[in-house]
Amino acid sequence: MHRIFLVLFILKCSLAQASELKTIEINHTTLYHHVCAAEQSNQRLILFLHGSVAAFQGQTESRSVDINVLLENNSVFLPTFNKEGFDVVLPIAYNEYNWLDSSGDQYLKAIIDLYKNKYQHIYLAGFSDGGTGAYKYFNKHPEQFSGVLLFNAFPQHKNFYKQVDYQKIQAKKMFFIAQDKDKVTPYEFPLLAYRRHKLINEQTYFLLEKGQHEFVKYDPILFAKIIILLKEEYIEPITETDSISIYPPIDGYLNNDLLFETYSFRKSIAKSFGMRATEYMPQPKELGKYIKQGYFFISPLKIKRSDLNKESFTFKGNLNGKVIEVKLNNYLVLPPW
Repeated sequence: MHRIFLVLFILKCSLAQASELKTIEINHTTLYHHVCAAEQSNQRLILFLHGSVAAFQGQTESRSVDINVLLENNSVFLPTFNKEGFDVVLPIAYNEYNWLDSSGDQYLKAIIDLYKNKYQHIYLAGFSDGGTGAYKYFNKHPEQFSGVLLFNAFPQHKNFYKQVDYQKIQAKKMFFIAQDKDKVTPYEFPLLAYRRHKLINEQTYFLLEKGQHEFVKYDPILFAKIIILLKEEYIEPITETDSISIYPPIDGYLNNDLLFETYSFRKSIAKSFGMRATEYMPQPKELGKYIKQGYFFISPLKIKRSDLNKESFTFKGNLNGKVIEVKLNNYLVLPPW
């Protein structure tokens, strides 16, 4: 009942959602973006990239596009984040000025330059093509952001994730959000990238929701969970020259060393896309059983930097006071699919 009232409240707020349409000039081309400001900003901005950029190719002139189209008719995303003090900017693609083209980088940089001095935290986000573009731009320019929210992204676009320097991104909040029945970008795609980032960056999260390839299906409960994690203060580990902390790349939702849920890496999907056996090799089946038995905490490891070349790591877990060891692959040294 409480959830119904929450959804109705947010839907009511979304009807009165205020936005301002602004323009920016790049190479004598006018490009549009919506600015959806919170009533009381908390100095946080989300730059959200829409999907379906192919629909914007071959345009004869740039144009304004309705917010509902850019957000795939998800009526709760904006009011949920605005209510918590997040301003939201929604750029509109045009011809080559899209997130999957090199000119899109120029477009995003121009928008960031426009707002970077106004906010303490800027987060890049996107759905589908937007999530893919957000992943690529974020990894090329992590210094510009406090984090990234990736919905149904394809990090393997043009083999991009083979170029990523995972050690550059150790204190950024990263969210890989996927849907269990997505046939456009099966959740195994972002899960591959998540594993590699998680090993180095503790603030990396994977959240699997129900749905196909539908941003509209993401609800305020999910967004509220993300907001809590975005606002959570993080104390960055002390950097040492000869050692590094690594974190368990479990296929599941792990927060503050506590494992809440595990996800199955589907072998049928992996084989159909020609993934390497080392990618779809199952993780210990006991992990799911541990969750049912009680609270299962799994601790990070501090290793010598030279040990980053090892094929696997053994993490120690604690299940109701009992110490348990979990052996996981070092995905950083496995050849990417």
